[in-house]
Amino acid sequence: MPLPIIAPLVIFVVLAVLFGILIRRASQLLRATRDAYLFRIGLTDLAGRVDRSLGGVVEARSQAFKGQEVFDQILKKALSEKWETLPIGQCMGHVSRELIGTPYVGFTLELSKDREICSVNLTGLDCVTFFEDTLDFSRMLKLGGRTPQDMLKQIEFTRYRGGHMTDFTSRLHYTTDWFYDNQKKKVVELLCPKLPGAEPFTQQVGIMSQHPENYRQLAAHPEFIPKIR
Repeated sequence: MPLPIIAPLVIFVVLAVLFGILIRRASQLLRATRDAYLFRIGLTDLAGRVDRSLGGVVEARSQAFKGQEVFDQILKKALSEKWETLPIGQCMGHVSRELIGTPYVGFTLELSKDREICSVNLTGLDCVTFFEDTLDFSRMLKLGGRTPQDMLKQIEFTRYRGGHMTDFTSRLHYTTDWFYDNQKKKVVELLCPKLPGAEPFTQQVGIMSQHPENYRQLAAHPEFIPKIR
């Protein structure tokens, strides 16, 4: 083959090879750019989720204990008068008198529509939380606790089945259930069976499972209804 014809063919082949290399390199760069972009989006999404999760934790912690000033005032008086040395009943009497005048506020435990938060609110009480706070502040004192976190530990121990909060169904919603569980935990002793004429409580209680629409967490989690029935 004459030289003038070979030269253009060689040049064409070289250009084709170079062009192929450029195409592959461009494709690699595009994939790398795409992957980097997707990675960045993933990080942004993850960061958003972490931020929302941490925000929920911070919010839960901020909601968990209200009434720091009330707590500090009662604690100061309790320590100065050594209430922790008294029998639990007398200690509760002192604590309860310090709560006289607290506004009646219902549903202070319902802080979230879809998750359980172990909480204390000393600025507003109903009949149940008044008893709970009186009992568990006194238990905290006698066990050496001196902080809101120590009181929350006692609240969790008496408020939830087995002493541990899991979800809405672990809360001891019914008084009879509370008595039964807390006797097992040696918090209280049931005297009713020892009273003359005492009879077993046989009534079937199920108002919560019968009307789940009235309870935000049951409405948000229908799967809880069989557990609480």
